[in-house]
Amino acid sequence: MASGAPSNSEVAADGSSAAGSCSQCGAPRSQGLLTCALCSMPTTKPQSNPQRVVRRVLPPLDPARLFPNAGEDEGFSTSRPNVHALTVGLALYTALLCTLMIEVVSIANGQRLGPALVTNSALTAIFVLGACTFSIETLRPVLPGPFRIEDYLLALVLALVTLGVSYLSKVVMVRFLDNPERQLESALAGVDTATWLFVLLSAAVFEEIAFRGILLGAMEPFIGPRNAVFATAVAFALLHLSAPRLPSLIAVGVVLGISRVRSGSLLPPILIHSVHNYIAFLTMGPPR
Repeated sequence: MASGAPSNSEVAADGSSAAGSCSQCGAPRSQGLLTCALCSMPTTKPQSNPQRVVRRVLPPLDPARLFPNAGEDEGFSTSRPNVHALTVGLALYTALLCTLMIEVVSIANGQRLGPALVTNSALTAIFVLGACTFSIETLRPVLPGPFRIEDYLLALVLALVTLGVSYLSKVVMVRFLDNPERQLESALAGVDTATWLFVLLSAAVFEEIAFRGILLGAMEPFIGPRNAVFATAVAFALLHLSAPRLPSLIAVGVVLGISRVRSGSLLPPILIHSVHNYIAFLTMGPPR
């Protein structure tokens, strides 16, 4: 049989065209032939790429699907990891811990609680504003960020969710843990309303810039958005030095982080934090 005239047995039964090459001479496989048209050797069957199969069955996780409104120009960092930004964020967190220790030591040494809280708020503002000067690239996309009315309506709903979480946490402490923070709450009750409003509203602004702005923005390129949201929530909860409220504070931090990433702006989490602190102060007493 001539090599250029294949018999019927050499043609694929379905007459289909298959890609492949000859195992002997490497010539491309002709349409519908099971043997090479040049050397009559069996041609290799096309090999499927297992990686392509895996990609079709299990497509790679796209963080934008988890946070559909996020984009590079809307606060969702797609840049390469920035060690400088992460260093600034961690240094700021250390400074905030130091301000908290100063407050605790001042109160232990007999300083009145009101001035101690105001001093802590002032130091927090100074450190956060100082860190902002080194984190302009991190903050520029999210402060103020894009404006969508639905993000702010969702923020109000989430603020109510965080209030519910805090209320359940307080109920658990009172009923099952004999309220381990009773003595602290008695001391906090002696602070006047104006001082509390100043402390709580300034905390809502500067804590969100610190945690959901600088720290989350610096961590996200290293560990991804979901891990960054959770890590900043844990750091936020630990800063409050309240072991009984740690689970509820983490939950509140997660809500604030998701709001920040979904909206691409710092203003919705600031709104949630402010509403949460204000209503909690009016309904449940001075929060900590």
